[in-house]
Amino acid sequence: MSKAIFVYSCAPTRPAGPDDGGFSVNLFEENMLVYTRYAVDGSVIKEWQFAVPPRVIMEYMATVNHARGWVRGMFPCLRVGEHAPRYISRIGIDGFPIFLMEDIQALMNCPFRSARGHYARMMYNLLEDISTEFYQEGFDLRPDGFSWDQNRNIPTRITEGKMPWLNGRQNYKQA
Repeated sequence: MSKAIFVYSCAPTRPAGPDDGGFSVNLFEENMLVYTRYAVDGSVIKEWQFAVPPRVIMEYMATVNHARGWVRGMFPCLRVGEHAPRYISRIGIDGFPIFLMEDIQALMNCPFRSARGHYARMMYNLLEDISTEFYQEGFDLRPDGFSWDQNRNIPTRITEGKMPWLNGRQNYKQA
């Protein structure tokens, strides 16, 4: 697989069940988008791979190049919210460290002129710009979710991971 140029993952801090470990979306430079669902223990439940047009990569790179100055010069790698977060987001942009944000939507409501709110709003706007590029191709990336237009986008590959409720016993048969 080629190099990932964009990574977004979201993990709930209070999972609803054993298969609620969050998700990740990875954009690869060879025109591929991969969506992965995780179990609470971090194992892969299921992974969908999609081909994306080269235009998506070009628009993503233009968006990142436009934001490169403020991301490199100002943005902290961790912003902790004032309240217990619902989820933790990890945002990876090619050439930068992984940025961690606790509940980006709640951070956006921090007081105006606060560094925490300022950084969250800037990252949210960048994430929204990237999401808009995906949305034009039928992929819907949100801070706490991902979906796709199943009439427009058919996965090129689907991989089933270890199912957490089987505890590694995929061939288990009840006696």
